[in-house]
Amino acid sequence: MTLASANSASESGFRYGNPAADCDGAQIRAQCRHLAIVVTISGEINDSNIDRVRQSVRRFILAEKPLVLDLSGVGSFSAQSISLLYAVDDECRTAG
Repeated sequence: MTLASANSASESGFRYGNPAADCDGAQIRAQCRHLAIVVTISGEINDSNIDRVRQSVRRFILAEKPLVLDLSGVGSFSAQSISLLYAVDDECRTAG
């Protein structure tokens, strides 16, 4: 007996593996690699979601592993979003 579904995985929104967290238009995905934690952000970073993005990235900053912040998928980056880079830098410096 086999089970069949009327919706495919892409239609239902379900995806195996490492799902992205949605922060009001910015999708954040983290992967722990051998040498570093890679946090990939795609979508838009703007004034309305910068605090949620900053909080999401902050939880992946650990003293034991370096952090790589991949912004290659970001389509829009407001001038106020530069504060994200300063906050990540400060957190990484504090974590050592």
